[in-house]
Amino acid sequence: MKINTLQLTNFRNFEKLTLNFKSNFNLIVGINSTGKTAILEALSIATASWFLGLRDKFDNRNIKPEDVTFFWDEETESGFSRYPCEIYTEGVVNNINISWERSLESAEGRTRKLNALEIEQISKDIDTEIRENKQVALPLISYYGTERLWQNPKQTKQKKLRANNRFSGYENSVDSRIDKFSIIEWFRDNYLVSLREDRVLFSTVCNAILTNIEEAKEIKYSIDLEEILILISKKWLRLSQLSDGYRSILFLVADIAYKAIKLNPHLKENVLLETSGIVLIDELDMHLHPLWQRGIIENLRKTFPNIQFICTTHSPFLIQSLRSESELITLGGVSEEMEVANKSINDIAKDIQGVDVVEYSERYYKMKTAAKEFLEKVESDIDYMRELSKRNMSPEEKLQKFKEDLSNRDIELFAENPAYQAFLEMKLLSKLNEVSNETN
Repeated sequence: MKINTLQLTNFRNFEKLTLNFKSNFNLIVGINSTGKTAILEALSIATASWFLGLRDKFDNRNIKPEDVTFFWDEETESGFSRYPCEIYTEGVVNNINISWERSLESAEGRTRKLNALEIEQISKDIDTEIRENKQVALPLISYYGTERLWQNPKQTKQKKLRANNRFSGYENSVDSRIDKFSIIEWFRDNYLVSLREDRVLFSTVCNAILTNIEEAKEIKYSIDLEEILILISKKWLRLSQLSDGYRSILFLVADIAYKAIKLNPHLKENVLLETSGIVLIDELDMHLHPLWQRGIIENLRKTFPNIQFICTTHSPFLIQSLRSESELITLGGVSEEMEVANKSINDIAKDIQGVDVVEYSERYYKMKTAAKEFLEKVESDIDYMRELSKRNMSPEEKLQKFKEDLSNRDIELFAENPAYQAFLEMKLLSKLNEVSNETN
């Protein structure tokens, strides 16, 4: 499964939006409130259409009234939602190019599937083949939100009943949280089995984790501690001791690999290489040091080469690590394409992310600008200086008047640097004395 085009109508903050995606990696960037997460939510609804034809009922993401674009009328001081809310998708499902649509026509209505019958039929056919024990591949679908490290999905009786079912790989697919308990349980059970016999699939998950964690060399389960252990920089650490960055990557990669193995165990050692599907990740850079950010995209490509990743980020390091500008989707910013792979972090921050000054902190830049304007005014505006010097004021009053006339460019910005503040004040008073002597 791959998504080529997404069209939104009256979804969240998008009255109309059309996006095209690459088949391997896509990175969505934009300032806060431009709709990055909203796009992932729409994609989760689009991909969840796959579940329409499966006999087992999974958590299906439908369009909710709060997903519909809201408008506020200033004149009447009233708000309303605009219907219909539509999510139209073009993509490849089971090697077939198709399109499908989900829509909500009113606040009282239900998400319509009338225009999603083709994807429903394909999934029905696959469901039948699986139940006839045919070794057909199932697409992986998974969505990871920003709460993925801290919250765990609810465990239900239905989930436990189909734990050994191939379709169990679809549990929590469009739930943005990671089922960490199930991953740890699976890891424990398969580690114990691997001690007695060769377990290719278990080794595959371990290798995937180690590939994506810097300086990690080995991973295992401790029966005594009842916990996962990982060897990092020649030191064994318990899962509970790992930093948020380590745990974030470990659970993310482990969950993708775990689902791939559940869905397609017949692919054996090639399961991660051959499983296709769609993975949505909100804030891929979350908790990651810049050194990890520089390598995470390539590591994911290497580990899951047949997966289409669609991720959001605020990190210039992730943008820089893309292979092509066509993999970058900008919201509320620069619309024209630019080369990203050979751009510096400064160029990316300026040209793509709209950060005007990256060389200095914002406070330092304001201080530098204020000092420059202060000195330029002192040196260049001779008429003003002459007029000010003639006023019957104390030096302190002249200084205060000068600062007020600088349009709030306040040298009190330099309060933590009294020496430089004193220098600016002396510069002003010196110039006033110089002008005063000229007129006398």
